[in-house]
Amino acid sequence: MNFVRAIIVLVLLLNVNALLAAHKYWVELKDKANSPYSIEEPDEFLSERAISRRMIQGISINEQDLPVSPIYLQKIKASGFNIIYTSRWFNAVVLTGEDHLLERLGSFPFVRSIQLVEFQIDYKNTASRSGTQEFENTDIDFGFAYQQLLLLQGHFLHQSGFKGAGKMVAVIDGGFAGLQQSTFFDSLRANRLLFDYKDFVDEKSADEAGYHGCKVLSVMAANQPDLFVGVAPEASYLCIRSEDHRIEMRIEECNWIVSAEYADSMGADIINTSLGYSGFNLPSMSYDYADMDGQTSLISRAADIAFAKGMLVVTSAGNKGGFKDGFIDAPGDAKNILTVGATNMHGELARFSSFGPTSDGRIKPEIVAPGQGVSIGSMQGDKVYSASGTSYSAPIISGLAAALWSAFPEKTNGEIRAAIIASASHAHNMDNKTGAGLPDFQKAYQILKVTGESGHHKE
Repeated sequence: MNFVRAIIVLVLLLNVNALLAAHKYWVELKDKANSPYSIEEPDEFLSERAISRRMIQGISINEQDLPVSPIYLQKIKASGFNIIYTSRWFNAVVLTGEDHLLERLGSFPFVRSIQLVEFQIDYKNTASRSGTQEFENTDIDFGFAYQQLLLLQGHFLHQSGFKGAGKMVAVIDGGFAGLQQSTFFDSLRANRLLFDYKDFVDEKSADEAGYHGCKVLSVMAANQPDLFVGVAPEASYLCIRSEDHRIEMRIEECNWIVSAEYADSMGADIINTSLGYSGFNLPSMSYDYADMDGQTSLISRAADIAFAKGMLVVTSAGNKGGFKDGFIDAPGDAKNILTVGATNMHGELARFSSFGPTSDGRIKPEIVAPGQGVSIGSMQGDKVYSASGTSYSAPIISGLAAALWSAFPEKTNGEIRAAIIASASHAHNMDNKTGAGLPDFQKAYQILKVTGESGHHKE
């Protein structure tokens, strides 16, 4: 097959002095034939929480939810490949294997396509990804983080008793060092709100892969009264590592996809991702502006699938606004998610915040939130400090969305998303730098209350 030969030629041209067994491939299959799984018995592959979320929102379980056919997996393994993980939504397999086996793999009638997504390189010479770029001031004790709650009228939700209880947020990010030790997460551990930690990069423990994920988590989940309380301290959290800071390759998109599928299967209501993708170590893998159409990148397509499964997906817009080509990265171009730009603590657009439109003309970001001078928790002691980046705008919205949704648990993800956008400062005059502007979560609450009471919210 021509696409298999092209992959082999590409690998030979890489000249990276590495064993091919270290290279990773995304292999999409044509069908799920002869599967032992059935949509009539979803508890075989979805949790009770995941099934309940679909039922509440009237979302049917379909073939896309079924796992990859075990028979096909057996044939792939028997051919000499090592399967790393599979994707239900894309009916795909991520695997490693030797180059002379690729032609045989491509000859299987159930294989649709093969794509190289990671090749071995010298990690010491690679830069950390721009998608998690942040700007920190560790010398400032920034205090209680009340301003970032107040600016979006989130204090109304807290004062009304809504802090995210009953809602699960999946944080798909980089490392989570400090997750099991930081005192900022004491109440999560004590109240069993720290649901799980999962690593789809290399199965490291939470403490072995950097702090970025925990910094993001602290914005939502920290709960130390009189020091630092996050925007959704009573929600439960899944912490999932998809980001490999040593490289920039499409395997990270694949990691994100299976992370989102895992979040779906565990019953998460919201996905927060402070990551973005466009440029990669191998230029042929990179996306350009024309690809930011919500339909080209795997991760953007997956983000919209996640929305279709009933989850609210919130992502950072990116930190390239100071550049001429500072457009949003994938998955920020996805159609049905909330892409969040950054402001300072006065509500003014942060210069670094990436902008739209998407290449097909849609307005992005949808909204903005504080992202310059945001209070976050240090994972190296009981200290709150200032940090900037859209990495922190997104979790402020994710956490407040969880708090808002906890007031109206019978609402759909689409209704929650629409109410947040409609509540924003210039929802009727959106632009490609700030979208609809700063949301007002008290107003969003009133919008949802007017459209029909759930019977679960408090007065």
